[in-house]
Amino acid sequence: MIDLVEAVMEALEKRKWTVACAESCTAGRLAQALAGGRGASQIFLGGIVAYTPATKERVLSVSAETLARPEGTVSEDVAVQMARGAADLTGADLALATTGVAGPATDDRGNPVGRVFIALHDTTDGQATVAVRRFDFGEIGPDEVTDRTVDAALILLAGHLAAAAPDAAPGQQTSLSKGQGRG
Repeated sequence: MIDLVEAVMEALEKRKWTVACAESCTAGRLAQALAGGRGASQIFLGGIVAYTPATKERVLSVSAETLARPEGTVSEDVAVQMARGAADLTGADLALATTGVAGPATDDRGNPVGRVFIALHDTTDGQATVAVRRFDFGEIGPDEVTDRTVDAALILLAGHLAAAAPDAAPGQQTSLSKGQGRG
């Protein structure tokens, strides 16, 4: 994972883009990984751990309507709104969000252990775009779900950066299509 973090940080630095994150099921481990990369003080603007629905609503502006849905906090829409909230709070060009059930048991809404949503919010071309991925890691243990989620978020970010024009700077088009995702 260290090599992946370094590659991500190098690509962000080259493009002069910044990144932030909002986390639930990873409880700060994604922020820890990003903060450990070379140049983090200029690239990584911060992370928010929003573990409860109330914190997601108050801090990240996840709508109460979205949180009241049957799936609760474990959904594509919650991940999208968390990522947007992190971008809005920090002013970052890119923002990742993780929400899901690491375990050891299902949540109070019946979401299975290992179900995770990761969102990547991008404003590098001046218009907000988002990509969301769902993962079902299964009952492999809370630490393993968390580790795989952090890895998957970094891979999503790395893939996005690889698809962006190599010399793209803020204000230039990236690889995400307009209007993807909801929220």
